[in-house]
This record gives sequence, structure tokens and C-alpha cells, in this order.
Amino acid sequence: IQRASGHVDEALAADREAVATLARLRADTAAAGSDLTAALGATGDLYTELVDLLLGRVAAVSDDAEREALLREALQTLESQKVNELRDYFRDECLAAQHEAAPDAIPGTLVVYPVSLPDRLELIVGGSGGLDHFSVPVDAATFDAEVRDLRYKLARRTTREYLRPARQLYEWIIRPLAPTLAQRRPRTLVFVPGGGLRTIPFAALHDAQQGQFLIEQFPVAILPGLSLTDPRPLPRKHLELLAAGISEAVAGYPAVARVRDEIEAVHASFPGRELVNERFSVARFESEVADHPFGIVHVASHAEFSGDAAGSFLLAYDGKISLERLASVVASTRFRTEQPLELLALSACETAA
Repeated sequence: IQRASGHVDEALAADREAVATLARLRADTAAAGSDLTAALGATGDLYTELVDLLLGRVAAVSDDAEREALLREALQTLESQKVNELRDYFRDECLAAQHEAAPDAIPGTLVVYPVSLPDRLELIVGGSGGLDHFSVPVDAATFDAEVRDLRYKLARRTTREYLRPARQLYEWIIRPLAPTLAQRRPRTLVFVPGGGLRTIPFAALHDAQQGQFLIEQFPVAILPGLSLTDPRPLPRKHLELLAAGISEAVAGYPAVARVRDEIEAVHASFPGRELVNERFSVARFESEVADHPFGIVHVASHAEFSGDAAGSFLLAYDGKISLERLASVVASTRFRTEQPLELLALSACETAA
């Protein structure tokens, strides 16, 4: 009501208090063993509205310090939203962000937060040169339709129809960053997407002017949230690999093409063990991950993911590994003194999605 009446300051204060109230409620319900999601339902729109107001204020201020403070608050709000989405998916209020990472704390990168708002697309970028943002005049309905079009056409392998939406999304997401990219010369682009953008590979965005995909211009990384990630380089010299996969048709699922070639390829870079076909049993996989100091676990197999973690699983040769069970097995490696598990790679059609 305040925003519709033109009282932006009052609207901003109300949204800030609402977000703070939700944080207190989460803490209280977690302490009581209750489920806030069941009580309140989705609350993501509140965070998006606060980000919208904060970025609108950024565009109206000229003081650099105030502008930086507003951008950092917008980023913190986005990170809180992403952590809460993960908590709600796993129905676990105890799942907390493990790291206080900032976009300027990762050397050689430009971190990009694309935020689709009702009347525009906002790009918040951070790196060693500080925070900045760019506003692109494309409404959410048009933008989301283009994302869906790319997602659909990428799956049609016999045509190049995907190039049209891949080029349009490049113009909206990457082209506005050109001056910043030229000035800062990052070694890697890191994207922290939300909504439908999580369903497409940013590497496939296409620069029509240069005739190149984005992956040909920069290494690309995707994060669910910066605060959910510990951005440290892997100790490559000491990492061992466990590679598991299914190359045969199992339990009604078709064979996954070229699994053996894939496993041989990753083993060319890292030493370790293989569990292929009948050796990739549920019990053997769990014991190998739990009992041996593998730094990387690579799984090439079918999977199914639903809106609830309880109904999601990876396929082993003799059964299913639920996502909850996989999370439990991975969590048991966190405090290993020899070598914690640093990287879990899930490689097949549905695991990629």
C-alpha cells in the first residue's frame, strides 16, 4: 500500500521489518522443532520485493558510500532468499549458510546476480573492483518466456533453433557487462541465478557479433548462493577420485551412453577407483564414500528429482540412493582429517537438469 501510494521510504522500512520478522520466526520455529514452511508457505516474493525497492533506491542516490551499502544489502537479501529456499526444500531449519563470502573475496572472478523483476532485469555484479549494477528494460514475462524457449530448444539436438534465444539472452545478460568485463578482465564469470535461469546452461549463451558461445570467451561457474559455497581452489595434487556409473539398461532405465569413456576420461586426470555396473551397488557406493578419503566423487547415472527431496534419487545398479541418503553420506565426510570430500559431480540427463 505504501509503495502504491508513492511512499517508498515507508515501503522499504516495512519490507525490512518483515524480512527481519521472518528471520526471528525461523529461529524460533527451529528452536521449537517446528516447520516454518508448513505454517507460512513460500515467502520468496517478499525478498524479491525488498531487492526491487533497494535497487530502485540505488538508481536514485549519488553518494558512492550509500550506493555501495544499498547494493550490499540487496546481495545479502538475495543470499538469505537462496539459503531459505534450500532450507525449505530439505524441510530442515537447521541448514544454515556455512560461509560469509563476498563477491570481492574471490580473486580473478566477476560474480553476477541476474534478478528478474516485474518491469526489468537487474544485474548486480561484484569483484575486486567493487559492486555495481545494470538495469535492462525487459519485463519478467518476456524474459522468462525467452529462458523457457532456450531450455526447450536446447533439448532438440537435431536443430540450431536454440541460437535465437541463446543470442537474445546474451544481449540481455552479458552485453550490458561489456564495459566492466573490458575494465576488470576477470578470469572467470560466476553466476548466482534464481528462478528459471537455474534451468539453462549459461555456457550456451551466444554472442552473435563474435560468433562465439560464452564458454569460448570465459570459464563459467554457477553457484546456488555465494554464502553456500567455500570458494577455495582444490588441492589437485592430493585428490583421489571415486567414479561410479551404469552403462547398461537397469530397472527399466535405458543405458547411459559412453559412461565407460567418461569414467576413463576423468581417471586420466585423477587417480582412484571405479564402480561400474554391478559393482555400483548402493551398499558398496556408501561404504566407499564413507570409508576412503576420496576428494572427488563422480557419478554417471540416471536420477529423478521432484519438488521434495524425499522423492528424489540417484540410480545405482541394485536400487535407488535417495537424495536425503546421499546428503547424509556426503555429510559424514566433512570432518575427515585425511581428506574431506571436495567435489561431487552428478553426470547424466536428469542430474544435469
